Amino acid sequence: MDLELYKDLLEKQKNAMTPECKEAIIEQIRLHEIVVEKQRIKDELYEKWLKLFVDGCNKLNAQFPEIKDELPDADIKADALKKIVFHAQNKTAEYLDVIKKMKSIPELNESARLNEPLGKAYYEFFSALADLNNRINSDREKLFMPAYRDKMRKLADEGVFMYFLETPDFPLMTEKCDANYVLESFSFGDYMSARELFGSFFKIDSPGKPLLRKIKDAHDVLEMMYNGCFRGAARNWFALIEHEYKRCADILEGFWEKKKNFKNGMQRSEKIQRLIEALDDPWLSEAWESIDAYYNVNNIVKKCNMCYTIF
Repeated sequence: MDLELYKDLLEKQKNAMTPECKEAIIEQIRLHEIVVEKQRIKDELYEKWLKLFVDGCNKLNAQFPEIKDELPDADIKADALKKIVFHAQNKTAEYLDVIKKMKSIPELNESARLNEPLGKAYYEFFSALADLNNRINSDREKLFMPAYRDKMRKLADEGVFMYFLETPDFPLMTEKCDANYVLESFSFGDYMSARELFGSFFKIDSPGKPLLRKIKDAHDVLEMMYNGCFRGAARNWFALIEHEYKRCADILEGFWEKKKNFKNGMQRSEKIQRLIEALDDPWLSEAWESIDAYYNVNNIVKKCNMCYTIF
């Protein structure tokens, strides 16, 4: 893609910014900033709580090694919680003994005091996230026309996934717009558009440790692309995607039923499919089905050929 073609793309993108799109973007940005702040508060509290809890448990086990045999145990977390609730409600001797030992550990007392603010932080974060997602879903339903969605599906068949779009401001309907056109637009000018795409992600103020690691990893991979290390960048992108893929498949594992040890990607995909169906989100369902089908057909992770997949 040369400079003139890129300038033409930007002009078409500017013309696609209808008043409705601009209004949607402004409101989405406002809600996103709230989510980021709520996430920062949640992550900071969680890191503080986790350190206190882990240090406290280590001290508890060191001082009272017999306590491991006194705590309720079960292969399924929900069953263990039921046992804990039973002992707590009935103030059993076992419960009172464990509580007495736990109260003798300062770190556990301090972590317990953080339970209420941490629970509130989680509630406020997920409430803010729900508000943002509801707004995005509403905007997508109103602004994405059938022909635009059809073009997105066609590009997805070619391995270019545009489901990250929250408003239809990328000029997909132009005659020149095919998979190569999209990919070249993001790589033009030392990946100027790709950097802009990740810009707000990279600029999150005071991210928690888990988010900070993701930001650093994504930034490092973009730098590899900028410096021409395409094969290494492809391997690292796929490693990051695979990591999130495995984390997603592990959601709620071991809580309602015995934890499964997934042996292959197909088993993970089936689990993720069930989770997505439970969410009842048509946009998310279509995105997942397109991505899953493309990766299954092309076996991209194993081949690790040089390519760019736009999420």
